[in-house]
Amino acid sequence: MSRQLIKLAGVNFSGTGFTTIAPSAYELAINKMAGLRFWLSPEARFEGIGSGKGLRDRISLIDGQQFNAYGYALGASLNGQPSLNIAYVGSPSFTRQAVVFSGLSLAFLAAGYTKVVVALETAAAANYMPLIASNDKVCDLTIGYNGRVEINHGTATANNSYSTAATDYRGAAHVFLLSWDATTNVPVLEVDGVAKALAFPTIAAPVPASITKLGVGGIDTGANQFGTGSIGECFMFDRPLTSTANLQAKFALYAQLNAKYGFTLPTA
Repeated sequence: MSRQLIKLAGVNFSGTGFTTIAPSAYELAINKMAGLRFWLSPEARFEGIGSGKGLRDRISLIDGQQFNAYGYALGASLNGQPSLNIAYVGSPSFTRQAVVFSGLSLAFLAAGYTKVVVALETAAAANYMPLIASNDKVCDLTIGYNGRVEINHGTATANNSYSTAATDYRGAAHVFLLSWDATTNVPVLEVDGVAKALAFPTIAAPVPASITKLGVGGIDTGANQFGTGSIGECFMFDRPLTSTANLQAKFALYAQLNAKYGFTLPTA
């Protein structure tokens, strides 16, 4: 039997340690975006055999922090799944598959930020599913009651809810973008690239430097407080992408999401 040398495009087995794969054009485009502080994608990558296989926070894990125990166990269980599946359960469980990062410095959120979530599905539930949240409703983008989008800003001791009109966004895939400008205190919510009217057009700075938790799909361990659904990707930027100075960056991100998921988000 003759030997054959098979070369897999982009795969490098020559080095020591982890097997590596060359980044795709999509990953390169996202990775070079200015102000990107967090990028969570559940898609599988070659990452060796250690904890966290199958789950990658593509950038720097926020200030170099590592996943906590929830993140490691979840990464191993995903191992190639295309989305982060949130299950409606009433106790701390990896079945729920929410990812909580702890011991982080999220102080940059107080200077203005943008959160973007590709929600592939949000299923029926009378509760809520935090898409990207920090601590207990201090700075949240959430699928709330009856599928509506909710924004929560406040402090660790005084939380205030700012909700959109009660449009039901359950079911089909959606792209949710929440942008807040610390100079003007103006929040902007876009769903599938379309700005939505907010009950409160301005909100005060939401995040004290003491906030240390970031949750995707969930944030705490309370009973029966989570809806169900699946999340494709999450991004966090340290600037408001809806401000005039950053519009091209928002359109560049939307163009990449259009190409990957088949959305029709505006790109100009």
